[in-house]
Amino acid sequence: MYLIKTTKGKYAMKLLNPEIIKRPDAMTNYINSEKIANLVSNNIPALSANIINGKYVNEIKITSSI
Repeated sequence: MYLIKTTKGKYAMKLLNPEIIKRPDAMTNYINSEKIANLVSNNIPALSANIINGKYVNEIKITSSI
């Protein structure tokens, strides 16, 4: 998890393990868990990922390492 500060606010960014994401069902499982968190957040304390461009999981390719 990373804290990203922008002029529009603070955000948490979760970096997913690339080896785990290669598994056939991994991305579907992550997306489903976010959908479930979103659905139950009206009834129990839960916070899902922000939906950006209609997606819970957005891919950012890193071109250099820090």
